[in-house]
Amino acid sequence: MHDAAHLMIHAPASLSIGPAEAHRKAADTLEKVAATYARAYARATGHPVERMAEWMKAETWLTAEEAVALHFADEIAGGAVRACALPPGFDLNAFKHTPEAVRGRFTGATRAA
Repeated sequence: MHDAAHLMIHAPASLSIGPAEAHRKAADTLEKVAATYARAYARATGHPVERMAEWMKAETWLTAEEAVALHFADEIAGGAVRACALPPGFDLNAFKHTPEAVRGRFTGATRAA
């Protein structure tokens, strides 16, 4: 993992359109996907599934050092860092806990109010 990178662990999200049954089906699918991701994270890192689910729900951001220490990454790599542009319409405010260090790497990033 690059030393200037952050890893975000979050629950899956989606949009649904339609009557109540469509929304219930979407919610059920999201819960299944979240459980699958939590199991995969747990298997890869050695942490309990319950901890992974908590971190996903909390929208957890890790530095490269934290990611290695918690077994989400194997090693830290260096190299040049440059600003990147966000895709059109992408708003970092969609995430609850985006670190300023992450916001600062993107040109045109919307700052939290």
